Amino acid sequence: MNEIIEVPIGVATNLFRRYYTQPGNDVLIYNCEFILSTILEQFKISADPYPFRVESFCGLLAIDDYETTIVYNELHIPSRRNFTIAHELGHYFLHSKEKRDFVDRAIDMLDYEDKILEVQANAFASELVVPDDVLSLMLSYRYSFYRISKITSASVSCLRWRLLSFLKNRINLPRKHLILLVNDYETCSQKKQHNDSHIFKVLSKSTPWEKIRDIVNSLEETQSFAL
Repeated sequence: MNEIIEVPIGVATNLFRRYYTQPGNDVLIYNCEFILSTILEQFKISADPYPFRVESFCGLLAIDDYETTIVYNELHIPSRRNFTIAHELGHYFLHSKEKRDFVDRAIDMLDYEDKILEVQANAFASELVVPDDVLSLMLSYRYSFYRISKITSASVSCLRWRLLSFLKNRINLPRKHLILLVNDYETCSQKKQHNDSHIFKVLSKSTPWEKIRDIVNSLEETQSFAL
């Protein structure tokens, strides 16, 4: 795992296991809004909506001697608001000793790849929104891409990134091939044919390495033909 994001992911995982993996909480119906509200309450952090007119303005985190406040753009769709709150919590748990104020625009898993603090906050947020334990179990039950997105309240872009990260930690393939697998999974899910997605075959321990290479080569040829 990339050293830059190892600690953020570990912190998010610990929070998930501390506040969610309790008797009576079913991982298969995990919704990130529960864990977000629980953490906000436990750490006495306020989360206030505001109708920012600039679409790219997602939110901010402000810490002073009296309170800690997250402000998020209420004009964004719920899944994007969830990611913003999780992202600001990432700054709180990871970077509050370095800075007291954070302002974030256009938060997306592909933004700020050259800014370490933002990369870490994104990694934290994606893990908290779709924890590894949750994603692993849902995939083992062959949930579709959009079913996972709906249950967890994760945005499509967040889930795409999480799947790439999930696959990267399990399969030794180039990033371009992992992207092909995620795209295939999403496309099959759109067609309501997610059981035909190659992602399940690749993740199966019984699939030989030669077969995995054949799968990604086939996907590469198919995409090239489509272009």
